[in-house]
Amino acid sequence: MPAGFQLKKLTDGEEIWKLWHGVDQPQDLSLAQIYAKYKHEGKLNPSTGKPVTRSGLCNSAWNWAFDNFEVAINQWITAWEQHGDFYTREDALRVFVKHSKKLYKSRQAKFNKFIAKHNLQEYV
Repeated sequence: MPAGFQLKKLTDGEEIWKLWHGVDQPQDLSLAQIYAKYKHEGKLNPSTGKPVTRSGLCNSAWNWAFDNFEVAINQWITAWEQHGDFYTREDALRVFVKHSKKLYKSRQAKFNKFIAKHNLQEYV
């Protein structure tokens, strides 16, 4: 079974994104704190018997964000505002394109589809 498919069963990208960006909660959590939460809950990869990695949690959150683009962009901007940093939508789009390049580095067709779907060619 492909690793990405297995990861989707082990993690909830929306939950991770919301914990990481402080959505519907008083403060955001670091990936290390989310990792500890998942480990404490006993969420293990059945193939390896090990907890999901922090990078796996990060990828799961970004996958959710890319699938829920408009909602995630606004949540990302709001999360940073809560820390006193103010980003424009254009800043956020650049960050999302940067992360999509990293996440889709071995899946160029998926990256191109994401860019075209959201009309982000000028940020590539």
